[in-house]
Parts: sequence; structure tokens; C-alpha cells
Amino acid sequence: EVWSRDLSEPSLPKIVGTLGSKCYRTSDCYGISECRGLGNTHEKVCVCPMFSPREHHSVAVQHRFKINDDSSVFAEDVIYVVGGFINVKHAFCSNRSCGPSDGYRLAIDDAWMSSDGRNWFQFKPAFSLLFVGRGGHTSLIVRPSYQLGNVSKIDGSDRLLILGGEALNPYELNTTYLNDVWEVALPTEPCCVPSDGCTDESRIHNESCLPSATDWEVITHNSEWPARAFHTSVYEPSSSSNQFLHRIYLMGGKNATRDFSDVWTWNLANDAKWQCDFCSDDAGIEEKHLAPTSDQKVAKRSATDAYLCIDSPLSSMKKFGLPSLDKDTKFLNYTPRSTTLLLNDTDIATAADVGVTTIKELASADLYRILKLRGFDYPGIIAREIRNVCYLRAISLAFVKKCAIEELQDSFFHQFFFREAGHANDETSAISCGRGGNSNPCDAGDWDGCTPIPGLAEVDVHG
Repeated sequence: EVWSRDLSEPSLPKIVGTLGSKCYRTSDCYGISECRGLGNTHEKVCVCPMFSPREHHSVAVQHRFKINDDSSVFAEDVIYVVGGFINVKHAFCSNRSCGPSDGYRLAIDDAWMSSDGRNWFQFKPAFSLLFVGRGGHTSLIVRPSYQLGNVSKIDGSDRLLILGGEALNPYELNTTYLNDVWEVALPTEPCCVPSDGCTDESRIHNESCLPSATDWEVITHNSEWPARAFHTSVYEPSSSSNQFLHRIYLMGGKNATRDFSDVWTWNLANDAKWQCDFCSDDAGIEEKHLAPTSDQKVAKRSATDAYLCIDSPLSSMKKFGLPSLDKDTKFLNYTPRSTTLLLNDTDIATAADVGVTTIKELASADLYRILKLRGFDYPGIIAREIRNVCYLRAISLAFVKKCAIEELQDSFFHQFFFREAGHANDETSAISCGRGGNSNPCDAGDWDGCTPIPGLAEVDVHG
């Protein structure tokens, strides 16, 4: 239970908490609950030795290990829970705090850790004024490793990063969206090593394993990305496949006025600024009331080109050439990737003439459109050819299939629903082959315009 009281007011009652949670000793409590004094009162209540009920908090997991004297390795995963929204009961009647069960919502700023999910330790108390309470934020564990030859090294301690979120002021009834970034230095030693005498009853055996309650530092109060909550963030550790870069990706979220669909990246290795890797518009600039420069517009367009959807224009289809790999699938060198356009301006105009401008439209093009794009048409009509149109159509079909969400036709729900609703599978409604969409490749006599027909070296389609 979380209660709010004004201890400086002598007229307010000194008895708080609900009757069902009262206790005199820990044996009066259920399970692992402990009997503790509640605030600055004479009352005692049963308290779970863990974080209070909450929502929209953040969770991160750190992997710790210790090399024993016999060269064996003991590993331990530590769970961190930071902040979130709690419900505070704040009302008095007669001489006891009773109040409505709904209370009011408050963004909390405490932090907890556990190595087994049962025993929890609060390494940062609530209401410390060091770190703004928040919910809808994200947390990440960052390990500053680097590569030396073929050996991975660890440089420095792990860090817990906390990004953005929303803060609530219950007295002023307003919400503040955040775009700050905080970090907490984390020890890497396990808290409970059985060979050192740690038991399940005392999981915090090594006090040096606990983060400091005051070692919370703000990296920035104002990141380049607009303030938001309920976003997603991912840490990409350094490796040979990403040229040993430490990067964080921040995606989506919302604030009071809009939902975001952007992607931001931050390179930790050189303390660079956040870069908008994908912005469907100038949201990251407009939210800060700045006019985009020509360089920013060019950078935004080039970043957007790296992302595709089924409605992307055909001009976005490119071929990327990557460096060669050795036998261990590591890059032999780190030369920049090469990029080749799959269609030139003439090809794009040719496809537009038959109503094909997007990846989806090429994947679902009918037989007549495919034949025209291959240079065939009715007698006397000259059609312009896109030489690699069948290759492009195969890519488009694969791309649309990759992005599709397929219904499980054989699932129990599907069978039950159609049986109860009186529906039957209608085989006659299937689309014939060679017509794009859901149609199948065709045999001789009914063709999709690209699929080779067994036994025929050449097909005469003129006329």
C-alpha cells in the first residue's frame, strides 16, 4: 500500500493503512511479507519486500559473472525495475485513513534489483529528488566492450541507461513528456556466489554488487529526438558485423499531440549526437520549432530511403554489395557497401505508363502489364521493355510475402468459427493463376508472364 500524509498537520489522523494489512510481527504476514512500521506512525502493516504494484515501468536484465579460483565461471542475471506509475490513496474519514480505492496516479522514481525474481533490493529510494519519477520510459544495459584481434575485451563497468518517459504532477494535474537520458554505473560482480557461502535466504551476499543510490548522472536533459513516452529502445553491442560500433536505436512512442513512427540512432563510441535514421516527415525538427536546413532535408531523404514498405515507390529498389566474408563469416575488410539502382528513370516511367509505381503494384500486376513491361504488345503497338522486370517482380513478390500477416487456416479457432457461422471453404472463388495477387504460377495455356514453362524454350505472345 502507498499512502500520502501531511505529517506536519496535527489535526490529521495518526493511524493509516487498511485493517486487513495490520500486523504486530512478521509471522502475522503471508508468504515473504514482512511486518514493518508505516511512515512516522505507531501502526505496522504487512509489506512485500519488493516494489509496489505499478504499471508502465521499465525492466532491464544484466548478465554478471565471476571466474572462480579453479577457473570455473559462475554467472548470474540481475533484473532491474525502474519507476512506473503507482496508485496513491489520499483521503481521510473520521480518525482513520480510508479513502477511495482508486486514489490518484503518481510517477515514481525508485529502482529495484533482484537476481532470482523473489528477493528484491531497493538500491534507489523513492522521492529522492535526484531523478524525476516517470512511466512509459525505457531502460537498457550497455556493456562497453571492444575487440582486440579475435578476443573480446571489457572496458569499464556496465551502465544502466534510462530514456524519456512521462512525468505526472498530481497537484497541478499536468503531464510532462521527457527526452532526457540518464545513466547508472553497475558493478559486474555477482551478488550471490554459492562457493562464497551465499544462500537463498541471503541473496545479497556481496555488498559491492549493489549500485550506488547517488551515482545517477544525466547525460542530457534535451536529446535531439522529441520528448515522448511508450517508445521502444534497443542496444546493439559492438561486433565485427557492425564495424565495432555501440549503437542505441529509439523507435516510436507518443506525446500529448502525436504518435511517432521515427527511428533514431545514437553511437556511444564517439559521444555523437542522436541522428534521425528514419523520419517520415520533419517531426524531429518541427517539434523543436526549428527550420530544417537543406543538409538536414537531404540527410532525412537519404535515411528514409533505407526503409521500405509494400507501398514504397519502385525507385527505392536498390542492390547493395557488401564486403566478402571469411570462413568464420567475418568481414574481410571494412570498405563501404556499394549501392546500385535496379531501375533507371526510363524504367520507372515505363512502369508508370501501365499503372505500376509501387512494389505492391508490381507484385500484383496482371499478365497484360507484365507482358507490356517485357516489351510485348498487340501487333503494331511498340512497347518499351524493362529488361529485368521478371527479376524485379520476383523481388516484389518476396517482399510482399515477407511483410504479410498470414492467417492460420488450420487453427482450431478458424475451424470452429467457420463451422459455427455456417461458412464453408469456397474453392470456386480462388483467383486463377498468372493474374498476380494470390494467384499461383501457371502451366502452359495459362501463364503469369515470367515463370518458365517446362518443355518450351520460347513463347510467342504477340497478338
